[in-house]
Amino acid sequence: MCIRDRETMESLAGQRSRLDRQVSAQSRQIDSVLAVLEKISRFSISAADSAPTFDSVAVLFKELKRDYREQHHVFALNRLAVPLLFPLITQASLSFDPLDKEAALKLRAILSPASSLAGGKDCDTYMQLMSLLVSETILPALRKPLLKRWDPCAPEPVVGMFEVLQAILPESLLGVVLDQLIWPRLHGKVDTWDPLQDPVPIHLWLLPWLSMVGEDRMQVLYPTIRQKLSVALELWHPSDPSALVLIRPWKNMFDAASLKSLLSRSIAPKLAMALTEMEINPANQNIEPFKSVMAWECMLPQQVLVRMLVELFFPKWFRALLAWMSNENVDFAQVSQWYMGWKQLISPEIAADPVIKRQLTHALDMMNAVVAGTALPEVETTLKQHLQSLRMAGSSQPVEKTTGAQRHVPKNLSFKEVVESLACENDFVLMPKKRQHSSGKDIYAFGKLSIYFDDCVVYVLDGDEWEPISLEDLVEKAKKVAK
Repeated sequence: MCIRDRETMESLAGQRSRLDRQVSAQSRQIDSVLAVLEKISRFSISAADSAPTFDSVAVLFKELKRDYREQHHVFALNRLAVPLLFPLITQASLSFDPLDKEAALKLRAILSPASSLAGGKDCDTYMQLMSLLVSETILPALRKPLLKRWDPCAPEPVVGMFEVLQAILPESLLGVVLDQLIWPRLHGKVDTWDPLQDPVPIHLWLLPWLSMVGEDRMQVLYPTIRQKLSVALELWHPSDPSALVLIRPWKNMFDAASLKSLLSRSIAPKLAMALTEMEINPANQNIEPFKSVMAWECMLPQQVLVRMLVELFFPKWFRALLAWMSNENVDFAQVSQWYMGWKQLISPEIAADPVIKRQLTHALDMMNAVVAGTALPEVETTLKQHLQSLRMAGSSQPVEKTTGAQRHVPKNLSFKEVVESLACENDFVLMPKKRQHSSGKDIYAFGKLSIYFDDCVVYVLDGDEWEPISLEDLVEKAKKVAK
């Protein structure tokens, strides 16, 4: 036999050997598939005699995965779980009531075995099974109870049940169920919600759905909620704490501009009126109006509350203090105790504000002056000057930002009033210095800076020179000098 023939024979022998191995492997694979089919067939026959259970189905697929791992992966045997599990879940859901207090536990008991057998949320079999369950079982079982019997003002046990669905269903399928059964009920309930009549605050039954419904969709309801709150607050008085209970949960829900608008329109004016009407009477003091106002510290910007106190509370508080100390039989121990009592009603955060600090310090200065024997007319004169400075710094008009030395002045404000407002907003006091610039313009103190106005331009004394400065730069400069 020649060399070429020998090589040919060896090649053919090698090919035959490979083919034999392939045939043997395929034969083993066929035997394995036939064994799988036989196992499933025996299970189906036994299921015809006695109804299968979740446990028996779980045992079947656990054995298939253990004994036929390759076939389980190649042929995705878990797809066979769908026709076996679906009748079980359908039967179990017939007696399921979503309004039962144990609804979440019962639903988890029904769906968890199916979800574990069908694979993960990214598995096609999982999506196939869950899609079938949603359309044929979940929606029919939930539709009538949730659309006819459920009151959205009682979120439990429905929220708990949907938390189970959220953990099991793919997001797209959960969205289908929410769209059809939950969102229409929530939207409709918000439309008919009456803050003055409904006993359950809206945040208690609406916000538990936030994580499932989503922030974007929930924001669709916020304008209606704010409008209804505004109407309900028209007759509200600060002595009623229910408004704070109703609004506080929305602090981080509403956008900053909308919350500010609601508070400035419906809350701040009422608080200001309460401080205006409040009497300061050391002999018979009612502190409840003050406490009612201070309770809103958690909602109002600090500078708003500080301005209210400075403009509406401290002036008459100072006068009451002076009147009390004018009494010949005054007990300064009682005065000191009265002062400390009021100070304790002010939170540490507000008391640390520079403007509030100045008021408390001035009260102490008045008390010390009287104790030291300073004549009351002199103390009264000092108080009048202090109150005058408060009035000058008390403009509450908003200030628009600008980047130039000139500034647009609203028609209803003088430029000086705009600067006063800016000073107040930044905890500075604009005070006349009782001297004039060479041009004849009055010079003012803006914090520790000296300034004067010419038309709508601010000039600041920088060394020996007067320089024009923008209002923003003026504030920054004043802050740096104050440090």
